[in-house]
Amino acid sequence: FWKYEFEINNDVLIPRPDTEIIIEQVLSIYKKKNNINFLDIGFGSGCILLSILKEKKDFKATGVDISNHALKVCKINANKLGVENRVRLFKSDIDKFFNGKYDLIVSNPPYIKNLDLKYLEKDVIGFEPKLALDGGLDGISEIRKIIAKASELIKNGGKLVLEIAYNQKKEVKKILKKNGFYINSAIKDLANNDRCIISTKIAKWFMVTFRNNNNNRRNNFRRNDRGFKSNGDRGKYGSNFSNNENFQRKIPGRNNHNAAKPIEKYNNLARE
Repeated sequence: FWKYEFEINNDVLIPRPDTEIIIEQVLSIYKKKNNINFLDIGFGSGCILLSILKEKKDFKATGVDISNHALKVCKINANKLGVENRVRLFKSDIDKFFNGKYDLIVSNPPYIKNLDLKYLEKDVIGFEPKLALDGGLDGISEIRKIIAKASELIKNGGKLVLEIAYNQKKEVKKILKKNGFYINSAIKDLANNDRCIISTKIAKWFMVTFRNNNNNRRNNFRRNDRGFKSNGDRGKYGSNFSNNENFQRKIPGRNNHNAAKPIEKYNNLARE
């Protein structure tokens, strides 16, 4: 996996080439940044967090996994790759994990629907732990837990890099937004399927400010809409005021390029 050899057994997921997308994206995002403290949720063999540590000599990592078998395998690989002094590993359900605040969180969670497990190839279901594959009835039960907990454990402005199934992008993006994340991008795998979502944690004060500004804009639009109706200017400007050039110049709104855009500054920061 990546550039390195990892010891695995039937107790951990076999690393896939598509998961290397997470490594690529992390190295790209933090190309010019040092001293990053990151968390890997569900580390398994350790292929993700240990590969990142090998590439970034001043990064420090924490890993949490519910499997004691995975913990033993990851420790073996950490020693084998010589990064054991820069990683802390914990056996815990993510719901019960409260250690630290992180600049970055990565995860390759279980995301296969429970009812679809029986259709997996025999060399998958027969040699890999069900715990690392089973995403619940809808395939995203573990993803929900991870996103909810990540929103507590990540610093404002921190990145969450999450692997998903090819058909989960739309639903996962909704969950991320509800938990205070700005969606940076969705990355496709080698087969051109959606495989990874990168998002940034937004500060709560910013979310409140943005919502208030949106509410003010909507109220302004409604008031001015009533004004047009009452003074007989509807025929002059047309019924779709927000797309009318004259209306855009007079009334601050979402289609007015001269109006204040409070989220643009944060979006630029999120894209860094």
